[in-house]
Amino acid sequence: MTRHYAPEGMTTKEFYFNHVKGLSNSGMGKVQDWLDGREDKLMPEAAFRFGSMVDAMLTQPDELEANATDEELLKAMQVRDAIRSHPLGGMLLDKAEPQVIITNTVSLEYEGIEFEIEGKCMLDGLIQKMKIGKDDKTTAARTHAQFMASVERFNYDRQAFWYMELAELDRFVFIGASKIKVGEVFIHIIKRGDPMWLSGKEKATSLAYYSKIWK
Repeated sequence: MTRHYAPEGMTTKEFYFNHVKGLSNSGMGKVQDWLDGREDKLMPEAAFRFGSMVDAMLTQPDELEANATDEELLKAMQVRDAIRSHPLGGMLLDKAEPQVIITNTVSLEYEGIEFEIEGKCMLDGLIQKMKIGKDDKTTAARTHAQFMASVERFNYDRQAFWYMELAELDRFVFIGASKIKVGEVFIHIIKRGDPMWLSGKEKATSLAYYSKIWK
């Protein structure tokens, strides 16, 4: 496992996306789109923009986009404050190291074929001594049940498995903050070996294998 740090004058995200090598969870998503023949799929840029804004407010305010509107900033602050006021969300913000970039070599087996692949991830928060990582999500969910549906829809199980393997973690915490019903925060914890970790492993293994031939 190797830690990486952005050089002076470069944001963490710029460094991670443009200079750190390895298969990422989002890279696996692109492999899945390629396998499904959906390489031209449109990305929800507005949702990503808002999520990135909240991430910056929570962990790296100096990387907040300068062109954010007052309306966007106000709503993002309300979502940020909801996470901060949640008992577990607030504790992890206080205790976890933010925006941690890690690469590692992962050993996998797909249909009897053993292989290794270099992967990368950037965790929203990491408590290495406790082997806990976390990811903050903004969500359109209004209830915990709806958030759990989005966990399946957006392959959060795959993300959790991949991050846990790379960072050598035992638990991964998703903190979902509703951007529709502002103030609602949903928590889901994935543990090594549980059903969601296993489903994430199955998804990640096949996509990591096919990434070797992904154009």
